Amino acid sequence: IYGVWEFRKQGVMVGDTPVLEDRPLETPCTEYDKMVYSENGIWTQFDYDNYPSGTCTLFNDDGTFTFQDNIITHIEENQNPEYGNGKYYILELTSTIMSYKYIFYGENGAEWRVKYFVKAD
Repeated sequence: IYGVWEFRKQGVMVGDTPVLEDRPLETPCTEYDKMVYSENGIWTQFDYDNYPSGTCTLFNDDGTFTFQDNIITHIEENQNPEYGNGKYYILELTSTIMSYKYIFYGENGAEWRVKYFVKAD
């Protein structure tokens, strides 16, 4: 999992099958959101957002992680374990593709969501 991953698709689980849609760039941004997993156990997320309106702004978040039994566990200083527990369950992992599912708590309760990445480095 080590390296830079571009967030290209997102979706939900329907039974055991991920249903994905392309995730376009935020206009006027020119880069995809990225997730970086370093060999020293640090993860960093880079989000490019159209905020304030008309401006591409970079937001980032980071913490430590573990990877065991095809589960990535993110540890954040202010993490609320009630919301997803920071666990990401690998659906596919090759040298160029990574996808995982995670529990998302929204207004409709808990549901499985999916993120799909391509290797950027």
